[in-house]
Amino acid sequence: MSATPEAYYYRGLLRRTYKQIGDRLFLSSEIAEDFRRALALRPGDPDALYQLGLTYQDMEEDEQAERTFRELLAREPRYPGAHLALGQIAEAKQQYDSAIREYEAELKNDPDSAAAHFRLGFLYANAKGDPWLGAQHLEKAVALDPGPPGGPDRIRPG
Repeated sequence: MSATPEAYYYRGLLRRTYKQIGDRLFLSSEIAEDFRRALALRPGDPDALYQLGLTYQDMEEDEQAERTFRELLAREPRYPGAHLALGQIAEAKQQYDSAIREYEAELKNDPDSAAAHFRLGFLYANAKGDPWLGAQHLEKAVALDPGPPGGPDRIRPG
């Protein structure tokens, strides 16, 4: 019996979530392969594209991640978290105007994205020299996700 796209997708998701199952530690390249296999069997699957893009980000393959997220958005323009991920990639490259555009696009799709508000607050306050607008976004982020402090790594999409 051959594997289904769902089998590869869920195995990749499980591996991506836990990274280690029992004594077995999974490499990001193995996880990416699961999502690529799912996509080979079901081309354009938006969830597999999103998870593959995130896995490429984990691998610090930002150009491949960006291509994957752009393909996803071409198919599903409002896919939650895709613009956020593109913003993170742009921000890592110090392309702050592009990052701001991506985070703002995420907010058009999901006005309650604490992560997008957090990153916009940080960028407006620090990269754009607008602490007032930065504070507004940071206050919104905290209102949406008032959990214990932890910065941008704690606040996740959806």
